[in-house]
Amino acid sequence: MSAVTYQPPDILHWFDTGSAEAIETSKKIRPDLNLGSGKAIKETMMQAAAAAAEFGRGAMADLAWRRLDEVSYTLDDDSFEAITLTTHRNIPYETVVEIIAEKHDKFLVRHEEGTLTIRPIAHLASSGIRVPIGWKRAGIEVPYLMLIEELAARCGVEIDTE
Repeated sequence: MSAVTYQPPDILHWFDTGSAEAIETSKKIRPDLNLGSGKAIKETMMQAAAAAAEFGRGAMADLAWRRLDEVSYTLDDDSFEAITLTTHRNIPYETVVEIIAEKHDKFLVRHEEGTLTIRPIAHLASSGIRVPIGWKRAGIEVPYLMLIEELAARCGVEIDTE
């Protein structure tokens, strides 16, 4: 077998666009906090809260984009590497005890040194239907479950359901 890397697909650039737009909107609705300008205190406070909420939404979208941009899983011949914004782990396939399917498209990978949770990087939602976004595997977009299925096959374990 050869090494293969799973990364988020190019669709995630929309998080960057969305965060920039939310931050720009917060700048436009930012209130003049000079209470002596004749504005009522209540109105000023409501404008401040709206600006803070919009800025916070933009900051959260930016953080989500950065977090997602850092996610990758590389499956090598004898181990796999999981990289996120805050962690970098290399886990030998032979140490994986089980892979458990959990709610909301999450999978728990139990290995001899601990656990690793693999979750969708994002979901698409439309008309009440919610599906996990897939991966880019060796430059080709593939379904989300392909990573889990290939990992289970390389580890020699079945995917258990709760």
